[in-house]
Amino acid sequence: VFWNLITAIIVETAFAISSDDSNSQARELEMAKKAEIESLTTIFLEIDKDHSGELSFSEFEGALTIPKVRQMLDVLGVQANELEEVWYVLDDGDNCLTIKEFTTGIRRMRGQAKAKDLADTVKRLRLATKSAGDLLKQADGFHSSLLHLEDECNRISDDTGRMVGLFHEMYHRLNAHLDICQKQNVQREAARKKAKLKAAQEEAMRAEANQPDDEDE
Repeated sequence: VFWNLITAIIVETAFAISSDDSNSQARELEMAKKAEIESLTTIFLEIDKDHSGELSFSEFEGALTIPKVRQMLDVLGVQANELEEVWYVLDDGDNCLTIKEFTTGIRRMRGQAKAKDLADTVKRLRLATKSAGDLLKQADGFHSSLLHLEDECNRISDDTGRMVGLFHEMYHRLNAHLDICQKQNVQREAARKKAKLKAAQEEAMRAEANQPDDEDE
């Protein structure tokens, strides 16, 4: 029982020490994070010459004259000719940097050079995703336009079909009317000739009937 008690005390003490170490490490990390953010905020304010609360690229590029900025770039492993690349990684696309974008982006890039490459990859993926979203919206717009054009083509096709049917009906009716008119003209011409012949015959009969009277005289 005594040794079990001793073992329990040792284990409990070890857990307490481990817990204290973990809490101490967490506090140290939090303090280091806070100090790092304060340092980056100070650098941001020094770069922000017009005190607008945002950094333009010209301000960011001109920061090379500030010793703290050069030291920060050295820690990041960034050369002066790579400053534009760093801006591209930090900027979210609105051509300016806020304090949050600057501090968060620089903290992510700290450490090995791979961290900078990873941050650049994340930025490119974010922009590619946005571009893909824009392309998808355009594709949806084109699809809607094509559907509208298809509906219009179908409507025009239906209207054209009805017009063609109407023209066919008018053509047949006109042909039928012309046939009737032609038959009527033939009948009228035949009647006219018949009447003319009949009048000629009557005239001849009258002339023949009057001829004896002329001879008797």
